Amino acid sequence: LYLLDEGKIIASGTVDQVKETIPESYVIKVHNNERRNLENAFFALNIGFELRVSGTVCNYYIKKDARDILNRREEFEYPIYKMDFEDVYFYYTSRYSHEGGYQSEG
Repeated sequence: LYLLDEGKIIASGTVDQVKETIPESYVIKVHNNERRNLENAFFALNIGFELRVSGTVCNYYIKKDARDILNRREEFEYPIYKMDFEDVYFYYTSRYSHEGGYQSEG
């Protein structure tokens, strides 16, 4: 598998190998108006994250060792998702795969 961005290879390997190149494995997506509350919760729980923003949506990539937040999902008000391949692409490019680029007709 090759992950391309504007014709340039940005990652390669199996799906699992490409996912492993990112130190995060979960993502939380919120609108800008929820950003401060979420970041306060991260700091209170000592949760590490990386932030990527697309328009008004903030994508928080959660460190793999974030057991605290996963064990407390019920009290945490934001949905936590296991990172999928679209999230991997966004992590590397700050764009979703369906934004621009080649689109087939039909």
